[in-house]
Amino acid sequence: ASKYYTNSESYDPQSIKRAAIESRIDDPESVEAAMWWTADKVIFDSVQNFEYTSPSGNPLNGAITRTVKGADFEAEMDAIFAEYDNDFQAYAAK
Repeated sequence: ASKYYTNSESYDPQSIKRAAIESRIDDPESVEAAMWWTADKVIFDSVQNFEYTSPSGNPLNGAITRTVKGADFEAEMDAIFAEYDNDFQAYAAK
């Protein structure tokens, strides 16, 4: 079905992307910022390759959650640094 959809003369991926963004965000400037973000602007995030079993298993996720709830950012990062660094070193050694 998607093959026919993308071959249609009325197919406009930018309009589809904008509609999807606008369905979740109501601030016009935020919509424009999200529209700017394209695949050629993606920064490689090696954390996603540390082979965590789920996003909740990532030590960074827990630290961020605790920081949002009021914990000290530096203390949270210091607490997970060794584990995170080990994961990064293991990934980089592959």
